[in-house]
Amino acid sequence: MNPYLFSIVIPSYNRAHFISHAIQSVIDQTFQNWELIIIDDGSTDNTKDVVLSFDDIRIKYVYQKNQERSIARNNGINNAKGEYICFLDSDDYFLENHLTVLKEYIILKGSPIAMLYVKPKLKTERDFNTYENILKSIIHTQHACIHSIILQKHLFNPKLNIAEDIDLWMRIADEYPILNIDKNTVVIQDHDDRTVNYLRTNSFQKGLLVFKSLYKDKRWENKISSYVKRTTMSDCYFGIAKYHIHQENIFKAMVNLIHSIIIYPNKQFKHKIYLLLSLNRFLAAIFKLKNEYKKTCN
Repeated sequence: MNPYLFSIVIPSYNRAHFISHAIQSVIDQTFQNWELIIIDDGSTDNTKDVVLSFDDIRIKYVYQKNQERSIARNNGINNAKGEYICFLDSDDYFLENHLTVLKEYIILKGSPIAMLYVKPKLKTERDFNTYENILKSIIHTQHACIHSIILQKHLFNPKLNIAEDIDLWMRIADEYPILNIDKNTVVIQDHDDRTVNYLRTNSFQKGLLVFKSLYKDKRWENKISSYVKRTTMSDCYFGIAKYHIHQENIFKAMVNLIHSIIIYPNKQFKHKIYLLLSLNRFLAAIFKLKNEYKKTCN
């Protein structure tokens, strides 16, 4: 029998300035049958000191050499003793009722061997199946709570550090129920240093590769509509375009923007066309200046 109902896994890399708030949000939970496993992914700051400053036997600190967050989360899973495993990033936090909401739902459903996620329902005019909902809803790891039996079989892909959650959710959905709890109990903080900050890391480029791989997989061939495939791919190309605009790579921005429009022309069509025309005028002005400069040099 599991000694805890919940194990919460926090992977962290050089987030000493954030992690206290994440840890405290777990300590402040109204439901207290939990353990917290912090996987320090090779931090070079004072993360260890911050973690060990919390005097609670339920908090476990594990250090590993830097191997990225998928391996760190898997390490946390392998150290977990809870019946259900939750995830939290070191720069985010739970509202105090997060585990209580999960506990009440687990009791209501008879302790299901399933993946639960706490997030307001996706409001859309279309009806999505489970697979499509995963691709469209943006279920972050912070929203997820997964029965430990499932995670004995399915772990995060160690080769992925962007969209690794989507990859795992899809594999789980092929064998187990995925159940939504229509509440908001997770706070995901936005800041410039986020791993998924697409303007800094071009995370949409890596996400695009994951989507392309998923859509080539025969398992999902008849389970994902053309609409979902096209809109998710279009969103990725649009994100890549915005990254290149931020990096002032105008030609690459235009190429990816055109891809986004061609794949699914109806989504934000006017905005994308206006942006494309603006980039085109900017590029034309650059060429004009270059030509004028050449003339003055001759």
